[in-house]
Amino acid sequence: MRILDVSAITNTKQFFPKQGTLQFLQDAYKEQLNNLCLALLGSIAYSPTTAYVLFGCVNSGSGSNYVINAGAIFYNGEVFSVPAVSLTASGNVPVANITTVQYTNNADPVTYSDSTTGNIHNIRTITIGLGASGSGIADYSNFVNVNLVQPSQVLLKGGTTAFTPSLSTDPANKEYVDGAIGVKTIYYGKYSHSGNTVTDLYNPNSISITPTQAGSITTLAHGLATVNYIPRFTGISNGVYVSILSLAANSVQVQTGFGASTGTAEDFYFELATHP
Repeated sequence: MRILDVSAITNTKQFFPKQGTLQFLQDAYKEQLNNLCLALLGSIAYSPTTAYVLFGCVNSGSGSNYVINAGAIFYNGEVFSVPAVSLTASGNVPVANITTVQYTNNADPVTYSDSTTGNIHNIRTITIGLGASGSGIADYSNFVNVNLVQPSQVLLKGGTTAFTPSLSTDPANKEYVDGAIGVKTIYYGKYSHSGNTVTDLYNPNSISITPTQAGSITTLAHGLATVNYIPRFTGISNGVYVSILSLAANSVQVQTGFGASTGTAEDFYFELATHP
């Protein structure tokens, strides 16, 4: 990193900048911006003659009408602001060029020590206008979008590779494996003993539940051909309890009743969850 050593400068030992000092200071920030932008390109192959869009420069027009918003471009080791522009192409195409204007607010023109004047406060931007293809530093159609906004990445429990969420793993849809407990609910329903029926309350996986009642014992056939699931049961009233009698690959058998007895079956809520 370019940096001035100012440790020896005091009130009695002053420093008078040279032309090279000013150039040194300008090159210092240009060098660091260049390094940052090269890092942002990632896997994009760098070429000093390519215009890399850091943000903006998006065309919201259609056909021959271009409505390009403001943005910034990394080109040939420098970062340039890009003003917004509206164009209608007719025989030409949008092309980019480096444009220089002067900062004149108590600045340009300056007077040198020999009484001559000149402009030194340059404002350089990349402007987009109409011209023949290849006539500028880059055609608008050849801009390379760096796309600094990266899609969110997730890593499921037990996994080793992060990936962009899909429908089944998007947290907004709550169909993802929880990183803390490693389970997800795939069914929630209510069993009614009077009609021996099951009511779906939450069934994102379209699981079919077939109940069978025998006194205080209820068997729920769910068709999940695995024992890699977790059942959870909740009684409707405080006097109702539910205990799991057996856990099979395609069904789970429970017993309900009052207190510690084995009376007639009762209504209950139940949940099925999977885990890795």
